[in-house]
Amino acid sequence: MGLDTVELVDEVEKKFNITIPNKEASLITTVGDFHNVVWKHLQAKIINLHPLTHVEVEALINNIIANKCGMPLLEITPEKTICGDLGLD
Repeated sequence: MGLDTVELVDEVEKKFNITIPNKEASLITTVGDFHNVVWKHLQAKIINLHPLTHVEVEALINNIIANKCGMPLLEITPEKTICGDLGLD
């Protein structure tokens, strides 16, 4: 993972108050992978702390990614790769 990706993971961890282990974060290659990892960690917490739906979580992550890479929000789709398609290293 490059610096851009590390910063992206850090920003998402702060937004959702979760910790994604480095080994797990290194396996994230697509936006969809990112959605699934964050959702898994949120589900591991007490549900009352995160009453968000899966769709709301995806939207928040997509907004963070769009801001980070300067890409229009509509172009952030689950199959996009973090490094290749989004240009983050």
